[in-house]
Amino acid sequence: MSNFPYQVSSQNGHRAQAPATRNRPPPPPPPVQRPPPPQPPSPGTTEHDAVNQRFLERLEPEQAQCLSCGDTFTKETIAEVIRHYADAPHPQFYSACLYCGGKCHRYRDGKGIQVYHDCYRSTNKLDQ
Repeated sequence: MSNFPYQVSSQNGHRAQAPATRNRPPPPPPPVQRPPPPQPPSPGTTEHDAVNQRFLERLEPEQAQCLSCGDTFTKETIAEVIRHYADAPHPQFYSACLYCGGKCHRYRDGKGIQVYHDCYRSTNKLDQ
């Protein structure tokens, strides 16, 4: 005698009905921990406000002399060095870059002779 999905059995004189375990639904999954939603950016800032620290780092203001054109400029951040080579034409240069073939310039500051070159700016004709 079979009462599928239950099976009746006689054991030790007792009739027991055991439910079939195959048809049970699986236990519910544990709740998923989700991170909080991102905060909206504060007004006035954009994703482009993240600037490399070397462009923001303020140094002691010092005079630097361009060895390509002979001009003297004030150097407080690396951005001022970039501005010097972007604003004035520099037909003479120290050497060509091994990667892009652009102009490498030298300038003298308090630390000695420094080299300036930026492959991106050079290949896109942003430096003169």
